[in-house]
Amino acid sequence: SITPLALAGLIHCFSVSASAQTFEDTQRLARAHHPSLQQAKLEIDLAREDLFSARASRGVSLNVALSSAIQSVGTDRAFATDIGETFVNSAQIEAVLPLYTSGELTATIEQARNLVAASEAAFKSAEQSIQLAATDAHLSVYEASETVKVRDKNVERLQTQLTAARDRFDIGVITRTDVDVAEARFQAARAGQLAAVAELQAARSSYLELTGTQPDTLVVPNKLPAFDRELDVLFSRIDTANYDLQQSKALEQVAELGIKAAESQRKLKVEAFGSAGFQDGSWN
Repeated sequence: SITPLALAGLIHCFSVSASAQTFEDTQRLARAHHPSLQQAKLEIDLAREDLFSARASRGVSLNVALSSAIQSVGTDRAFATDIGETFVNSAQIEAVLPLYTSGELTATIEQARNLVAASEAAFKSAEQSIQLAATDAHLSVYEASETVKVRDKNVERLQTQLTAARDRFDIGVITRTDVDVAEARFQAARAGQLAAVAELQAARSSYLELTGTQPDTLVVPNKLPAFDRELDVLFSRIDTANYDLQQSKALEQVAELGIKAAESQRKLKVEAFGSAGFQDGSWN
């Protein structure tokens, strides 16, 4: 049977493990708190809208114009009809279909597509940077917490040694110099303890700024994930893992396609054009 003491220990272990924060928890909090990711998502949405508009430019574009005016009619005749004011309403519709644009539309669509790719790469790069910063903040708090524990034990041990040295001095076993050495060691340990506490407070402040929450009981994995040791394998992953490089390549394509689209504007264009309109007036 489980004794009350063992049961209390199990409950304590369960509560600690339930509230412990892993790397994934810290990264999730950082992603949810950081405003740059929301801005990057907005940039992706805007780029996709530009791509939709660029693709729509291949189809028929319609221009509709509506107008309404008051027309006054007067006469000097003694007897007259059909005089006064009337509303004159008119409408005009025009349809334009591009048939040949010397590559301008194609370049514009490809430019918009590369802008989407650049925006997505920027978002992934920002997310990657936040995950790295979250991992660093997680480890900094964990390391500082462990350092404080070590410093506390060291201060406690040296405090005991200092007390023992003073007692031995009182009975004449050791000299004043021995007491001064123990005192110096204790003060040095105390200074190290205060420095460790200050580093922990700074690490916790950085964690709070990054995630928006105070760190709880942080845990770290027992071992690091396996990495490929072959340089050829690592270099082959640069294009897929380095999102800054992907963004730079996409923006380079955007610039080149922008030049191509500008040059195409001075070349031959063929469009199909049609229009229709009507006007309707009624006397008051």
